Amino acid sequence: MPTYFRWTKTDSPNLRLWRENPQKIQYLWNGKESRKAFWVFAEGSSYHASTTVRRGRTLVAFDFTDEGDTIIRHKDNAIYFGYNKTPTMIGEAAHPNGVIWKSNEPDAYGIGCVIREWLSPRLERNGIRQATKKEVAKALGLREREVAWEKWPRLR
Repeated sequence: MPTYFRWTKTDSPNLRLWRENPQKIQYLWNGKESRKAFWVFAEGSSYHASTTVRRGRTLVAFDFTDEGDTIIRHKDNAIYFGYNKTPTMIGEAAHPNGVIWKSNEPDAYGIGCVIREWLSPRLERNGIRQATKKEVAKALGLREREVAWEKWPRLR
């Protein structure tokens, strides 16, 4: 079961949506369904978010079927940014049918809004959940015992 993660603000309305329906990847921005890329990173990836990105956020896990993983990583869906072969990158919302791959953030993927719709049916049962302590430690590049779990923001 391939798992992807996203650091999400603890006061984000998206957390409520995902708790209520852990089978649908909804993404609100300023109170409306967003057309912006939905950024996630792969389990076990070399990507590590900066302290600024993690501050005031909780780590949310998205458990996909193998088919969902294939959709995210398929080269035909890739919009390359920061690579030599980069087409013109107009902006995140301009690529709803693609997955943005950035050279400076390996294993992080900006999923376009149309691709998000294709992915929702490819979530495992209860596929959106709070990351475990072990997963948080791995995402932070720490050992599990180094994570102050009792102080970590929880999905409510």
